[in-house]
Amino acid sequence: MAEKHIFIVDDEEAAVRSMAFALRRAGYRASGSTSARAALATITELSCGADKVDLLVTDLRMPDMSGMDLIDELARRGVPLRVFVVTGTGGPEVQNELHKRGVSGCLDKPLAPEDLWTSVKKALGGEDECEINSRNICGFNGK
Repeated sequence: MAEKHIFIVDDEEAAVRSMAFALRRAGYRASGSTSARAALATITELSCGADKVDLLVTDLRMPDMSGMDLIDELARRGVPLRVFVVTGTGGPEVQNELHKRGVSGCLDKPLAPEDLWTSVKKALGGEDECEINSRNICGFNGK
């Protein structure tokens, strides 16, 4: 089975690096960007090839384009992609908006590598029996 490609978008370079490192340790192929606009171009370009992105892990609040806008634009372009959100800003309104967009789930920052691994595996459909981490601020599966 091919390695799953996870693309991380966060305006904090340290967050992209640490999540990519944690995901590589878990056996995933991880790449990322600190710019949502650059990520949009890269993910769109890769969407038709063998190197396509299997899961987008994105922050919501970023200076050049919000995570919500990134999710919307990828959908508008017809890019088939599962999405998972890591954010420091959650709540009922955010939960509702993410659910409408079919987002697989969301975790509050900062997060431990184990939380990220569990959530990514679940978002990719790799486990159904896993409980959602107690730090999960959204509380839904989006399926």
